[in-house]
Amino acid sequence: MTTFHRFKCVRRPGLVAVCAAACLLSLLCATAPARGEESSFAKFLRSLTSSNEAKPVKKTAVEKAEKRTKLSGTHESVSTIDIGRETSLNTFCLDPKGNLLAACGGKQRRLTIVNGKRKIEENNNPGEIRVLTPEGKQLHTWKLGFKPEAINAGPDGAIYVAGGGKVAKLDAHGKLLLEKDSPHLDGVDMEQLAADLREQRIERIKRQESTYEKQLAGIKKREEKILETPEDERTPVENRRLQRVQRQYKSTKRMVDRLRESNKAEINDIDIDRMLGYKTRVSGIAVTKQDVYLATPALKGYGYSIWRCDHELKDCKEIVKSLRGCCGQMDIQAQGDEVFAAENSRHRLQRYDRTGKLLKSWGKSDRKGEKGFAGCCNPMNLRIAKNGEVFTSESGIGRVKRFSADGEYLGLVGQVKLIGGCKHVAVEVSDDGRHVYVLDVTNQSIHVMEKKKQSSEDGPAEKAVSSVGGQ
Repeated sequence: MTTFHRFKCVRRPGLVAVCAAACLLSLLCATAPARGEESSFAKFLRSLTSSNEAKPVKKTAVEKAEKRTKLSGTHESVSTIDIGRETSLNTFCLDPKGNLLAACGGKQRRLTIVNGKRKIEENNNPGEIRVLTPEGKQLHTWKLGFKPEAINAGPDGAIYVAGGGKVAKLDAHGKLLLEKDSPHLDGVDMEQLAADLREQRIERIKRQESTYEKQLAGIKKREEKILETPEDERTPVENRRLQRVQRQYKSTKRMVDRLRESNKAEINDIDIDRMLGYKTRVSGIAVTKQDVYLATPALKGYGYSIWRCDHELKDCKEIVKSLRGCCGQMDIQAQGDEVFAAENSRHRLQRYDRTGKLLKSWGKSDRKGEKGFAGCCNPMNLRIAKNGEVFTSESGIGRVKRFSADGEYLGLVGQVKLIGGCKHVAVEVSDDGRHVYVLDVTNQSIHVMEKKKQSSEDGPAEKAVSSVGGQ
């Protein structure tokens, strides 16, 4: 009897209760009246035994959004264009002829740990632009002297590409016309920038040490508070809480020891190299008949800026500051005298005039609905159509939507399968609006979506759209 009591109270109280209820239910059913009626008590016991039956698992918000997208999108995924594993696919755009310009290669840095020590591995594949037909057939390869991170075509057919602190202009046949430093690095002493970043890193380590030490002290106090109660007087709940606190203490102490004992000079050399790579990159480029716009990281602190230059990459001016982007991503596109930014960390799009004056802002975080943006940081990318509509793409979920230039939601376009994560998902649209292209950086490919055939109940075909360059 003692054994049963201990089992009942400590190990499987729910299981024993259900088994006992089932036995009583069987007895009551066997002795039920001939007319087959069941007493209210028996019905109650039956509800207990059925409460543990398997129930349908609720779908996540992402799964629900995916289902809605697939049902109501105007386009569906039909194929992929694979670039291959011999290089990296960084981003892409369409040229005025409708061909794809795939920006590939360039220096790739990867952090690895060898024998407990951190090191940077570099892959120096040449930077290049691959010209592909809409079906994926390679036509040309244009070599570059830097890693192409952003690319766009101007209304006159000129190609602008940027990355690694450089900006270049090519003609429609890939001939290099000019190459300059990115405007946010103009006149910057790179050695001094590296020294400043090193100091920032040292201060950050100190703040981390201080934060973990405070956490460690707080955890120790919680442990001491529990230990004030003699072991033989503690409840099972208190013992479990003590175990959790002690595990947390060990984990935090390991982090403190690692920060104290690590070779900060080595850590700084590696981290400074990575930080320089981040600070010198160009995350977005856009072109109109009059201007070239560039999105770059702020050299001090965090955030992004938008610069405006002329077509010769002169007279550059910083027109927007303090945009918030996640994981090195800040996409921009332009049309007429306006420039749009996908401020992914704030789940919104910003629309500015060419002087940097904010004209319109819209968007919100929404993990359930279709009009907002899912995930930690979306919309990740955008594209402006010829008729002024704004196409947005979302990382992780792979969803593409349309908005008016004033933020009115126009509907779902479609959805592609992407591996989760905060990643670049460039989006493009063919001239006739029949095809939509979405970047998949993980799989080195471009997804192709095609417009669904309209049923007899649908209205007239939508107006054809174009997203090549700026207008």
